[in-house]
Amino acid sequence: MIQRIYNNSSYYTKLKLPTFFSERYLIRWQPNHYTNLHCHNGKKCYFYLLHGSLKEIQFKNSTNDITNINVLNKFLDKGYIDDNIGKHIVSNLNNKITYTYHIYK
Repeated sequence: MIQRIYNNSSYYTKLKLPTFFSERYLIRWQPNHYTNLHCHNGKKCYFYLLHGSLKEIQFKNSTNDITNINVLNKFLDKGYIDDNIGKHIVSNLNNKITYTYHIYK
């Protein structure tokens, strides 16, 4: 299944990969695209940079205070978030397409 998720006239394309053990996605980020602030509905989210660079800003759930900023810019740099950590915004820092691999458990 392929989804396009829009935000401010930009989007990322999320391709669900077949697996029996967890949800896995390949995501293609449009240049300068960013997500809305979001949580993961009880799931653990592991993500790996395949190409380009991303910035992740993590927020505390109850106050929306910034708790962490991560920049992924090398092949297989990784990030992780779950609802105990909080919410986050992820953004493509490039004027070029970026790719990531996501595992939700």
